[in-house]
Amino acid sequence: MNRRATREVRIGEVAIGGRNPIAIQSMTTTDTNDVPASVRQTIELARAGAAIVRLTVPSVRAAEALRRIHREVRAAGILAPLVADIHYTPNAALAAADLVEKVRINPGNFADRPDRVRPGETFEEGASRVAEIFGPLVSRLKERGAALRIGVNHGSLSERITARYGDTPEGMVESALEYIAVCEQIGFDRVVVSLKSSIPAVTLAANRLFAAKTDAAGGRYPLHVGVTEAGSGEEGRVRSAVGIGALLSEGLGDTIRVSLSEDPLREIPAAREILETAERARAARQGTPSLLGVARRETMTLALGERRVGGEEPLAVLAGPECAEGGTEPPDLRLASSPAAAEETEKPIVLETPRPDEALRAGCEKKPRALFFSFPGLDSIDWETADRFLAADRVVPIVALGAERAGEVGSFVDRLRKALPRTLERGAVIGAPHGPSADLAPALEHALAERGLQWPQFLVLEADRGIVENAVALAPPLLDSIGGLLVARGRSGLSAAWEILQGTRRRITRVEYISCPSCGRTLFDLEEATARVRERTSHLKNVKIAIMGCIVNGPGEMADADVGYVGSGPGRVDLYVGPRRVEKSVPESEAVDRLMNLLRELGRWTDPPDSRAM
Repeated sequence: MNRRATREVRIGEVAIGGRNPIAIQSMTTTDTNDVPASVRQTIELARAGAAIVRLTVPSVRAAEALRRIHREVRAAGILAPLVADIHYTPNAALAAADLVEKVRINPGNFADRPDRVRPGETFEEGASRVAEIFGPLVSRLKERGAALRIGVNHGSLSERITARYGDTPEGMVESALEYIAVCEQIGFDRVVVSLKSSIPAVTLAANRLFAAKTDAAGGRYPLHVGVTEAGSGEEGRVRSAVGIGALLSEGLGDTIRVSLSEDPLREIPAAREILETAERARAARQGTPSLLGVARRETMTLALGERRVGGEEPLAVLAGPECAEGGTEPPDLRLASSPAAAEETEKPIVLETPRPDEALRAGCEKKPRALFFSFPGLDSIDWETADRFLAADRVVPIVALGAERAGEVGSFVDRLRKALPRTLERGAVIGAPHGPSADLAPALEHALAERGLQWPQFLVLEADRGIVENAVALAPPLLDSIGGLLVARGRSGLSAAWEILQGTRRRITRVEYISCPSCGRTLFDLEEATARVRERTSHLKNVKIAIMGCIVNGPGEMADADVGYVGSGPGRVDLYVGPRRVEKSVPESEAVDRLMNLLRELGRWTDPPDSRAM
């Protein structure tokens, strides 16, 4: 799949978009008014590989500090452009515009801050207010030859936008387009756009929609892509790999940032791994059809013993015999490599065999409820016998196609229907057996839809790939709701499967932490606070907990969280239930205990297993 063609935007010594390489960037976590600390961290990030470095600018005083920071960073021989990150303060943006190479504004709170909204104003009058407040910044940036990022966050859409479009990808796109219209009226085109959410599926949908709308109109604005509030550790890296990887592998994205609740230096190697993996995935998908604009295909529900697959059922996990127990749950189904192995379990078994005719003819006392087999060709298997046995024993076939290219998929489906006509009246689960499975998923989805077939797909988590590589490969089909079954291979495959399904929200089996990356606005040690909350809550199931450094994106990104922990002042925390604040200015020393009490009141708390055993 080709990378999306965008216009080039120059940001100081760095150019993004056009034919330029995808740039990695990061953000300092220091107080911008602490000039020595900010200079030191900016230099460290640039030397670690950040092509662009962003600093938070919450006030005019912080904007003025940029003058010294910029001078000292350049004196150290660092040419990475500096970006001023603005929320709520247009006057700080104007001050920063004279001092750095780029300004980032958030349309959700730049001109639509509640104290600026005029009583009774219409939507159109609100748009005029946006132009009135935003226009001077655009003119200043144009005069200086500096750049702008219009950074839309799902969690901080304005009330005016959500009242008309809802809390939706469409609302995110319309929020960006309103600000782009002001830039175009002034004749300013050094514009980069981002549309981010803590939910990878929302991020993917918003960026796809924005690209489709603006490219049709000739805009072709470069995209800065990322996942907000991704969290930390493996969870944060997988969620970022899912959201960023899905976009890059479709050719969307000109610069990236991995937002981790950790030391920002750790963002650089994480971003590099995702970028390199996604670039390989994009190259592998050349010629693969896109699912953009394709309606979701309805699939039938098939019973594999007590486990049902397809339809509206949650995606099931089928673990290979070599998979070690791991992750948050046991597998839904296990593969056995021989009839003898199938005899050793009471659970419904899926028997993996190269020859379904021989496996069924040999039989075993406990009939497998499904046979997993490849479809190598019509000559090597007695397909008539296989069809007779499969149909008679009501065994569900899980068929691995032999197609290696998207153009071959349809012919394989046709050959399979011809080979197993009686069996396939009841349905099958079908997919590619290895490597290209995620790459071929859209082509197989098109082929099945064209033939009116409602067979669910299976996807494969590869044994010889790391978790980030598997996350990038599987993200597009999983986020597009493709797949009724995920086959986990390799010793660590089961643990990786549950982590990736959690990251895509196809199966939430443990606590989901929505935690922002720290920045200069953060009012406590975010990494330490996140660790304390995790220590007390990691045993919970199917609970979402938000841990936010400040209020900038808090309530919006917490909208579907059960509870939230948000910095409100030095050593002080506000507690939320969903987007609603329920406790104000709680001392940080008491905040985790009070958060636990909220979960108890909501009926979402269970005691840890160790405490119940005592």
